Amino acid sequence: IHAEEKAIWHDVQHGKCTADDALKRLSAARARGVSLTALSSRAISLPKEEQAAFIRNEASSKRIVRSSISCMATIDKFHDEDQAASQLVVGTESGKVIMYNLSCTAVDVSVQLPSVPTHIIPVGLRDVEYRLLVPCRNG
Repeated sequence: IHAEEKAIWHDVQHGKCTADDALKRLSAARARGVSLTALSSRAISLPKEEQAAFIRNEASSKRIVRSSISCMATIDKFHDEDQAASQLVVGTESGKVIMYNLSCTAVDVSVQLPSVPTHIIPVGLRDVEYRLLVPCRNG
């Protein structure tokens, strides 16, 4: 979640700005290219008479970013063999490439790209030397 959006909702939650001010700030942030959460986008898209009540009701809600997978690959960890241990690498619609640990219980590496990845092409071994070639939708 972008820091500016967090600050806006924090100010609303703690009474430092009104719902109308928050809507103006959220709209301005979106106009500058800030990627907003679904909650903030919904607040902006509601009819004018419903916006202020929505902002007040949702001020204490937890904002999360959900994304779907756009591409996936695995990279071998130690050996280049058929049964070798490998790590999952995922590209998301929010423009991230995420590499999970061997058991997929934690994130090892997370990188934000300027656009949505379309393919992930791993080259090399994770614990030796590797590269991830990641073409994106914007070319």
